[in-house]
Amino acid sequence: MTTQPNQREFTRVPAKVKVELVTRDGVIFTRQTRNLSMNGLYLEAQEKLPMNTECQLRVFLGESRDAACIEILGCVSRVDEMGMAIEFRQIEVEGFERLRNLVLLNTNQVQEIEEEFRSHHGLRKPH
Repeated sequence: MTTQPNQREFTRVPAKVKVELVTRDGVIFTRQTRNLSMNGLYLEAQEKLPMNTECQLRVFLGESRDAACIEILGCVSRVDEMGMAIEFRQIEVEGFERLRNLVLLNTNQVQEIEEEFRSHHGLRKPH
């Protein structure tokens, strides 16, 4: 059996944070992440959105509704029996820095993650 190389641009880290997801149709979900990276997250959910659904995410950095949050535009990239993966499409600079800190806080691979940050320009590798 051959294993395929990891094609992810950023390492996923286990993290349980509250996320509010809003679709163009006004559908609102509040869920918890299973993991996240600099270009996406996985939400555990019984109710799922269809593939390619665009959404606005608010990733909360604390427990209360008044907690600081990261605002991200995303799109459903994968759906399975446990939940759905959301790929990040756009994030403001301040939100990017907050996300970077959140990822670093939830990993024990700090040097690898820092190298990923250095080799990327925003959410994608430079071409």
